[in-house]
Amino acid sequence: MSKLTSDEVEFKIKKLISLEKNLPEQIFPNPEKYNFYFEEPEAIYMDTKEFIHMIKQIVEITQDEKAYISEILKEDKFLQKSKTILNLKEVIDFTQEEGSIVENLDFENITETTIFLYCYMYFPSEQLFLFVNEYSDTALLAVDKKLDIDVPWYDVETFLTVENLGMKDRLYRKFRKRLWKSYKKIILMS
Repeated sequence: MSKLTSDEVEFKIKKLISLEKNLPEQIFPNPEKYNFYFEEPEAIYMDTKEFIHMIKQIVEITQDEKAYISEILKEDKFLQKSKTILNLKEVIDFTQEEGSIVENLDFENITETTIFLYCYMYFPSEQLFLFVNEYSDTALLAVDKKLDIDVPWYDVETFLTVENLGMKDRLYRKFRKRLWKSYKKIILMS
């Protein structure tokens, strides 16, 4: 598969999720397709080796050779709805050894514009998708329910009991309630 351009990645992300929504809202138009796992963003850039090991195990199943990291840029327009713009920052080549991926992953480049880690990681199989919002201290990994894999991250209920998300109590309670409502386990009716 050839490398996607920034515009192609943005187009594919916009088909997969609603860019105009943000946590704690549900960003996926078809949430019943995914299992959702949560962690603090620090689990990605502080424990990069463990994170890459987990993702590499998943992409061996999905056959994704690359992942595209796009930072999220906002453009506010006067008297109009704000528009989200994406900027492709990194392409991860999963055909490399884990050590090489960890060594080459440049989080300083990704956070150059936004300071915080605020990005999407798009996988061409669309069987997994990562949204990192360090502003709300939340990383969301969506994994296709058809994949039979164990993910060491938390389901939404466990995540909300474990993590404080660094917010003031009242704001945290409201965010927590809305996040749980948006991402509680959806049971498919067969």
